[in-house]
Amino acid sequence: MPRFNMYSLDPLCEGIDGDVFPLCGKYYEYEFSRETFERKVNAYRNANNIGIKDNNADVEEDDLLDIIKNFINQYYVYIITVILLIVVIVIIIIIINRKKRRNILK
Repeated sequence: MPRFNMYSLDPLCEGIDGDVFPLCGKYYEYEFSRETFERKVNAYRNANNIGIKDNNADVEEDDLLDIIKNFINQYYVYIITVILLIVVIVIIIIIINRKKRRNILK
């Protein structure tokens, strides 16, 4: 019975189909070392011109405005709710302060 292949979760296997390249598949029947895995995956990547995705480079390429726009688009409902809640609280505080000032003068 095949065992789960822990290397299938490795970042080196990103972009590689496990059905085509069995070392990156979810299940694998044989044991192999980390060095063998890295050597064979790198050879497969070079042979098939598959680049390694660098997450840090992607983050650096996005500029600050794009990150802010994506955040606002994703959480706009929560942002509007918080802003409205703050406005209501400020209005209530202003009303209470005015009533207190009027009572002091009387």
